[in-house]
Amino acid sequence: MIQTFTDFIKNSWIWKAFLGLIALSFGVWGVGDVIAPGMDPNIAVAVGRTDITADDLQNRFRRELEQYKKQLGRTVDAPEIKRSILVALVQDMSRAATVDAVAQDMGVVITDARLRETIRQQSAFKDETGSFSQLQYSRVLYDNNLTERMFLKSFSAEIRQNAVLQPVAASGAAPKAMVDALLAYRGETRIADSVLINASALPAPTAPTDAELKKTYDDNVAAFTAPEYRKVTAVVVRAEDLADPASITEEQMKAYYAENQARYRTHEVRTLHQLIFDSKEKAEAARAKAAPGDKLINISQKATAGPVADLGEVAKDSALAKTLGSAYDTPVGEISQPFETDLGWHLLEVANVKPEVVQDYVSVSAQIRQTLAADKGVDALYDASTALDDGIVAGTPFPDLAEKVGGKVVTVEATDAYGKDPRGLEAKGLFDNENFLQAAFALPVGEGKMNELPKGYYAVKVESATPAKAKPFEEVKPEVIAIAVKQKRIDAAREIADKLTKDAGGSTSLAAIAAKEKLTVVQIGPVTRFGEPLRNDIIIDQKRASPELLDKLFRAKVGDTVNAPVVDGVMIARLREIIPAASNLDLKMQEAPVAENLRKSVGNDLVAAMNRSFADRYPAKINNETLESLAGKMN
Repeated sequence: MIQTFTDFIKNSWIWKAFLGLIALSFGVWGVGDVIAPGMDPNIAVAVGRTDITADDLQNRFRRELEQYKKQLGRTVDAPEIKRSILVALVQDMSRAATVDAVAQDMGVVITDARLRETIRQQSAFKDETGSFSQLQYSRVLYDNNLTERMFLKSFSAEIRQNAVLQPVAASGAAPKAMVDALLAYRGETRIADSVLINASALPAPTAPTDAELKKTYDDNVAAFTAPEYRKVTAVVVRAEDLADPASITEEQMKAYYAENQARYRTHEVRTLHQLIFDSKEKAEAARAKAAPGDKLINISQKATAGPVADLGEVAKDSALAKTLGSAYDTPVGEISQPFETDLGWHLLEVANVKPEVVQDYVSVSAQIRQTLAADKGVDALYDASTALDDGIVAGTPFPDLAEKVGGKVVTVEATDAYGKDPRGLEAKGLFDNENFLQAAFALPVGEGKMNELPKGYYAVKVESATPAKAKPFEEVKPEVIAIAVKQKRIDAAREIADKLTKDAGGSTSLAAIAAKEKLTVVQIGPVTRFGEPLRNDIIIDQKRASPELLDKLFRAKVGDTVNAPVVDGVMIARLREIIPAASNLDLKMQEAPVAENLRKSVGNDLVAAMNRSFADRYPAKINNETLESLAGKMN
């Protein structure tokens, strides 16, 4: 399946509900009820009338591995990881084949018209205008190593499967008793008094020994590991690189100017004011009151008419100007004769005129040259992208490929998956950072791939890779010492907290103990078991409410004293009050989303139960020999 297009299916509740469907009865591979002897070696799995060929499985594996590399940000060489991906893939394809077999026996038919319309609606196949793009469609299939026949076959099967499963999932309901129980669990809050033993405020501990430092280094070696670095080369070709403005002739420029004169003409614009009257007689009477030099505002005052309306700047070619007729051409500073529109009778005043401006050819020739060159570059871009893609497949050296397509070679000497060089600075030469880095760390060394840019393309190739490795102890010794000292402080804070917790018991005041140790008591809560307040006027200091502390508080009785690690050390807390969910009026606002999530969960359970029945009716036949052979080739 194409990852870009079917994430909504693979990551949806339908597919998640498949988990565990057939694995219970699996043999070596964990997929099917039957390990069939003597199966065709070209068939990996058979379910009903559906066969999963070894080629189909291998092609899917390559695509899944590619996606896994992108998510991980590096290549995947470990045989056990590849094998686990293959096992999961066999399970996924077998589950899909089981439901597809049911759909076929039920007579679920996907017509060409429905298939075509469903494809056209997918966002992955739409351009920037939101319309279906055949070019985008072809590109997505190409990027995922899919022929159109392969895609149509798999997508049609997915639609059939959804036709069977979605009605089942939609029938899920949320029982009120269960919703109430969930809200009660979610809405219960607790209030506790707390005292922080701040590790950083404790006296400096004794210097860590060499043995302690070595153990700290070993326990935290991941923090001292330099990431994998890669040297990457790219050939970048943009439309602007493919057409030299000097190649545009004077004749072409003049022809373009003649064909597009409207682009270089700014129509006359007038600033207009108006008065509106119920009748012609009222408009004429008002105008008759005008003295030489009067404006509409003066006429309005003399005739006790309505307010003067400012029409703003009105272009001569606008729809509004057309409704004004000849009044639009009234000279500046004069008042028009009365004229009628659908709104009534008007007097118009022209306050200002910006005359029409026509840019002559000479003033815009440089702009026209650039426009024509850009258009010419866009036209040449398709051929360049095809040549770029062909060059990658043919293994053409990138300098030669750049010369052939009219592009430029960009080299990134060393970058990690986050775009940093070995000094921790941004790697030089990066562009299209996210996609570039994904490609750079998904590709095997020596292989290349083409990606798209706005008005351009680029081919990226991994020249070499320096594997991730732990930095020598001596190089990171200062960081190791800092971690070891911090751990000693935390251990000391834990010892103090344990002693004070024991001293507090169930009767001694926490405030008295805090005062003796010169510490401060701070209230925590009301807080839920998830570390959240249910009221907007309550703020929970996340540094004082770690998951471990909350877990202990929600298992404690009123008056119990507990302690647990927090961000700055160890927190001692005594539970003061338990507030049931019924006391929290704000919880009612969460009832609808909780009920909806529960309904979906019940739907998932129904789908899982139906699929267990499907698996009994259509057992998967597994060709272990073929799978073992594929696994051997992939290691």
